[in-house]
Amino acid sequence: MMSNENLDPIYKDNDITKPRTYPRMSKRLKKIVKYIESQLGGQVLDLELTPQNIKDIVEQAFEELKHYMTDLYTATVPYAPCIDLSKYHVDSVESVMRGQDSILTGMPFQMPAMDLMNVTGMFNIENYANAILIKRNLNILATDMDFVWDKPNQKLYISANPNIPNRVTINFKPEYYSVEDIREDYWETQLRKLSLAMCKIVLGRIRSKYKSSSSKFELDGDTLLSEGNSELQAIRQYLDENKDIFTVLN
Repeated sequence: MMSNENLDPIYKDNDITKPRTYPRMSKRLKKIVKYIESQLGGQVLDLELTPQNIKDIVEQAFEELKHYMTDLYTATVPYAPCIDLSKYHVDSVESVMRGQDSILTGMPFQMPAMDLMNVTGMFNIENYANAILIKRNLNILATDMDFVWDKPNQKLYISANPNIPNRVTINFKPEYYSVEDIREDYWETQLRKLSLAMCKIVLGRIRSKYKSSSSKFELDGDTLLSEGNSELQAIRQYLDENKDIFTVLN
């Protein structure tokens, strides 16, 4: 906040420059709220929106933004038929893969001959056996690492065929409960843009509600409202067009 002594005389009014009281909020959320205040001129003039009002708008913007956040993360854990993933706050599981060991470890694997019959018209037993073995291996591979995700209980049920793996790697989309759960700077930037546009719309509506023809100064309500609607439309269009592009594997 700019000190009163350094302000232009027109702003030396305690009612205009009164200190702002911030509600209890997380460090990241408070940083975003202060950023929006500075963009709206809050360091000079007293905004009609309180820090609590801005906080509520940021949280509203977050609820909209999190549906676009489809980043995937990975976790490698010891294998078990049922794995508790509650500490990872998983929203959905995309895939489950074996660790370093292979399902075919210790199994003979030969390509079958193109012709399973010999010159006498009888089946070649060795080639026929190899064909059956490969068919069996393909069937095993088709059902290996099948899984069921029980989201309410945060349990992942995995079906592993022999050889049983020691560890599995899980690709998942995390659940986002609050602004603090954002892991990428990209999404924080989008949240700032979305929140600022929403704040401009609210502030624009407040300042354009009443007009005075005799006043020497005019409020910028109409300008803020126009800017906010334009920016909100642009950011939503950008998010829609790029929602399947930004994927993070960690």
